[in-house]
Amino acid sequence: MHLHRIQAKLFVANPDELEPLALIPVFHRWIQQRELGELLIDVANYAHVPQGPGVLLIAHEADYAIDFGHGRAGLLYTRKRAVPEDPTDAVRLALERALEAATLLENETDLVFRRDEIELGFPDRLRVPNRPGSLELVRPHVEAVFRELFPGAVASIEGTGYDERLPFGIRSQLTEAAAY
Repeated sequence: MHLHRIQAKLFVANPDELEPLALIPVFHRWIQQRELGELLIDVANYAHVPQGPGVLLIAHEADYAIDFGHGRAGLLYTRKRAVPEDPTDAVRLALERALEAATLLENETDLVFRRDEIELGFPDRLRVPNRPGSLELVRPHVEAVFRELFPGAVASIEGTGYDERLPFGIRSQLTEAAAY
């Protein structure tokens, strides 16, 4: 299984502190200072879209969004190019990049991102269709990455709902998640 796209979302622990428009200058500074070690291109404001991407930092290989999908605020990382062929490497890359961006935002703002609840999305319906068997297809790769990044944590992994019209996703709860 080669994933062509993958997403990782870390939820905001203190959503009352979130002012999406205040992050626009932060993201512009990241572009100017070449933060995140990749080609960052532009910032887009979608704050007017209900349960949408809020503010989007567009990069060449990925996008970073302050996302309000499913009614919950979080940092959504979407890898759209140069996804590693190995599914475990793809999951690791997405989660590491999301964690890195969350840490940068925590250092520059009052935001706090949860590490004990993580959503992963697989917006490639051809390779990972949204049906119950897909959970077992991705589970070993997700578990391997969680063991590596959160040693000692126990993860529960479940599908976010099965509707073939939507991309497949999983939600993970981690107990005793180690700080990244």
